[in-house]
Amino acid sequence: MARILPEGELTPEWIERVQGDFKAFRDRHGLTLPQIARSMGEPYTEQVLAKFEFMHRNNTRDLANRDSITRAVNNYIDQYERGQAVPRPNGFIETRVATRMLAVIAKTIDVQGIGIIFADAGRGKTMTLEAAAQIYRNAILWRVRRTTRTAGGLMRQLASHLAIGQGSLFATQSKIINALTGSDRPLLIDEAHQLQIGAIELLRDLHDECHIPIILAGTAAINDACSDSSVFFGQMNRRIVARFDVTEEARNSNRSRPLHTADEIRRMWEGQKLRLTSDGANLLTDLANGLGLGGLGIVKQVLLLAGTLSIDKPIDAKLVRQILRTMHGRTEAARYIERISTPSHVVGVA
Repeated sequence: MARILPEGELTPEWIERVQGDFKAFRDRHGLTLPQIARSMGEPYTEQVLAKFEFMHRNNTRDLANRDSITRAVNNYIDQYERGQAVPRPNGFIETRVATRMLAVIAKTIDVQGIGIIFADAGRGKTMTLEAAAQIYRNAILWRVRRTTRTAGGLMRQLASHLAIGQGSLFATQSKIINALTGSDRPLLIDEAHQLQIGAIELLRDLHDECHIPIILAGTAAINDACSDSSVFFGQMNRRIVARFDVTEEARNSNRSRPLHTADEIRRMWEGQKLRLTSDGANLLTDLANGLGLGGLGIVKQVLLLAGTLSIDKPIDAKLVRQILRTMHGRTEAARYIERISTPSHVVGVA
């Protein structure tokens, strides 16, 4: 775990200790500076972290805001390792994407802010929120429905979760505030992109009055709704402590680093009755990484259908294509294959 740092300006000796902790931490967990920079967010860029890590103790004053950077690095080490120490639910496969989501959730809960996770369908948002609800036992997890996307609908749904008797909207809201104030209960909200503006304003009020962390997960629409220079005049933005655009790296990187790997696909679905050939696993991985195709969701559907065929041989690429044609017809299946055969879709570059 991280060190307890003294109050006031840090001496070069303290900064050097945290530098050593940071190097050991990276070696221990195999983390790169770009990965840590993305998790920590602005202003802790890769360049800033590299300068901190390799700075000589006699040059500590050359790094602007060295105290705040040292404390931020020390806090990051603490949050990360506390998160690693929490047991994961049985059957949950912690992919690289899921690890990043859990880090955003942990940071949001730690500072009692508002966090946003957004992506196209099939990136594991729901599964990760379910895992987080088991990790943080006092959390409240719910999925926004079409009938509960308004402020009133959201309030009734939350009152039901809290087993609170409902009356007028004002009375119900007062009861919810009384129940949540001082509870530190995180709200984990799935399908948050369905929320209307009034419901988002209600969540902002609950966050402010009850001092509880809130995580909103959904499509990019929830991020757009909370990027509020005109709607909320910055009132939501200033409360958001972490955003994770799941596909940002894939869309903007020229490096061949997929969102999901063949190893993750195998760990998720291979078992005694289900085996994948190399080309089958690779094709499923390409499907999972195709933006806008359904992500892990389409892989799940293909393998569920494969499981009903009573096949006693490993699933290869030929069978995957056959199942796609069964599911979507020849024309649509051909479009899927064409899209993932284009390098920009395999890698995820927009």
